[in-house]
Amino acid sequence: MKRIILIFAMVMLFPMVANANGDEDYKKYFYVGGGLGFTAFSADQDFENFYDSDIGDEALAAKVYGGYRFHKHMGIELGLHYFGEIEFEEDHKGDDFDSTAKGMSLSLLWHAPVTERIGVFLRTGMLYSGLTGDNIDDMDGISFILGLGASIDLGNNFFISPEIEWSPNVLRVSDEGEVTTTFYGYDYDDEGYEQLVGTVSFMDKAPTHTIDVLSTTLTIGWRFF
Repeated sequence: MKRIILIFAMVMLFPMVANANGDEDYKKYFYVGGGLGFTAFSADQDFENFYDSDIGDEALAAKVYGGYRFHKHMGIELGLHYFGEIEFEEDHKGDDFDSTAKGMSLSLLWHAPVTERIGVFLRTGMLYSGLTGDNIDDMDGISFILGLGASIDLGNNFFISPEIEWSPNVLRVSDEGEVTTTFYGYDYDDEGYEQLVGTVSFMDKAPTHTIDVLSTTLTIGWRFF
């Protein structure tokens, strides 16, 4: 994790250094936006075996964000994500329950203009996400977020952005409770009868499953200079 944070910090600092020799004629601006889309969840095979769930189905997603375009080819953005609900049809206890996935991201955007009104961008950053719901402990974790999108100028400082984002191993779900392993000790008395002389139990943490998140969104934003 320390290596991931270090690499991410270097990536985020690079454009600030590059900006010193950047395009001085470029007009920098702030922007805000939001929109809707869909999220597709995928899980490891152990998870699929443990839960009979709709893990592969799509869920309604939403996103709001704000950013700063400080260079013709670079910008930084903070986003709040609602990835949607995961419907678990049946857990290991035979119960049905739902959970909600949310997150917050900090990203660096690498822009490449295509025409005067259209551009594409690559997103690299970190995502802090959480999973909450009935019959499940709140879970959170940090993962990469990668995205590819476009920005289309609508005029009057408005723009729309279709984008696809992917984060691996972003949601972590632990099986409820702990696993107990008990060893029994036996001995024999003078008459040859077996008798229990003691037990030793070990408590192990239940296994953790991971869920990948793939989301597609269409947002509308507004620039202010």
